[in-house]
Amino acid sequence: MLPNKLFDYMYWNRPVVAAVVPGEITSVIKESGACISVTPGDPLAIVKAVRSCLENGRPNINPRQYLPEHFDRKNTVMEFALAVQMAIKAK
Repeated sequence: MLPNKLFDYMYWNRPVVAAVVPGEITSVIKESGACISVTPGDPLAIVKAVRSCLENGRPNINPRQYLPEHFDRKNTVMEFALAVQMAIKAK
């Protein structure tokens, strides 16, 4: 499950430095170009990540544009409905 704050920061096109274990959050941060994730409990890694974001910016990807392409509620509901229909037909 992804935290709402991540979507808020991405929507407002703010750089994200997240201290999280590898997983869905780190994948979204990397794919969206939101900025960078680091291993939790490593303050030096956080400092380096913030400096990197400030000095190098982010890739030429706009996190705000990434959201509707990957997390649009209408598309998600449609995908879920199709999966349910396929499961019912498979019975």
